[in-house]
Amino acid sequence: MFNGKNILVAENPNRINDQGGRSFDIALVDWTNAGWYPDFWEFFRAASPMGFEYGEDDWFWRAQEFLQVWPAKLAIMRMIDKDHRGY
Repeated sequence: MFNGKNILVAENPNRINDQGGRSFDIALVDWTNAGWYPDFWEFFRAASPMGFEYGEDDWFWRAQEFLQVWPAKLAIMRMIDKDHRGY
């Protein structure tokens, strides 16, 4: 279903329209597969080693510079993830 929240509009100050007035960039967004995740989930996903096999050994420490740290919830989520994966 089309909704007004699916329209994103931003003024583009670097471009002038054909009539010499303001110019805008418009995007239609499909939010079907989007989601909101709590902060501890974002930290858990960033702290998970999967997907970082290309010399990103310091990623976990770097992620703490811009994400809120959740040590207790990280430990619980890792136990749940380990149990779910079976290893």
